[in-house]
Amino acid sequence: MQKSIMLKLSVALLFPLLAFAIGYLLHDPLKSQINQHRGVWEGKSIISADAGDVISHATLVVNNHIRLSIDNQMGVSNYTFDAYLTLSDIDDEYARLELTDRQVTGLDAFQKETGIRMPTTANLVELYMWQLEENRVFLDVRLNNGKHASYVLTKSR
Repeated sequence: MQKSIMLKLSVALLFPLLAFAIGYLLHDPLKSQINQHRGVWEGKSIISADAGDVISHATLVVNNHIRLSIDNQMGVSNYTFDAYLTLSDIDDEYARLELTDRQVTGLDAFQKETGIRMPTTANLVELYMWQLEENRVFLDVRLNNGKHASYVLTKSR
């Protein structure tokens, strides 16, 4: 009788621990991708436009959250695009990131001064990212107007 109760109690305690361990292992790939790229990544690009070249600086901050900041400058005009990126799906070849909490500063003045039209809604932007080396990644930002900016981001911290 004692052995039967001990066996039932052991199974009752072991089953939830096993379920927790399996769930943790299945969820771990999303967490490990963020941990693998933890730090501050910086790079710049040049976007060719009819009115001239736009110098673009990108900063990607990866800690518990992923934050992207892009500062585009042409002459004395500039605007900043900031957004959180949410990792929604991961595959062997790519990670799907969604923009959330998007903020744009200075876009109206930039468009007025330069004549360059930029998209005003977040669903018009696609991001692609590949790891080149341990401390370097390639980030390609594509807009609906056919323009894109490619950055080689280097881990700075």
